[in-house]
Amino acid sequence: MNEQTQSRYNTRALVTLIMVLSGVGLPIFGISLHFLSLATYYSQGALFPLTHAVMAAHNVLGITFLVSASWHVISNRRALVRYIQSKQARYPMFSKELGTAAVLVTVLVVLALGHAFIAAH
Repeated sequence: MNEQTQSRYNTRALVTLIMVLSGVGLPIFGISLHFLSLATYYSQGALFPLTHAVMAAHNVLGITFLVSASWHVISNRRALVRYIQSKQARYPMFSKELGTAAVLVTVLVVLALGHAFIAAH
């Protein structure tokens, strides 16, 4: 390994690691927030500071994930464009899988939102 390779900082690897770490932490804090919110409600607000801290962590991880994912896509745009162009002839852009994924994500979001509104009453 020469000196130039050794001293070069790999920004792509850094962005990928930030995205992975924030992506792993996001659901952990999100699920914890859900249970803490219920516990705070039933304990007349005694757990509010802890709930607020977990909410802050969840928000920071969410923003960090979005920024790093965007940065990841921008820094790998050439490879992504080449990959999409190579697959375009074999797989149409609006395939059955894309439609299924869109319906599944929409149903999950609607269920989650519905749960939040039903639980509030």
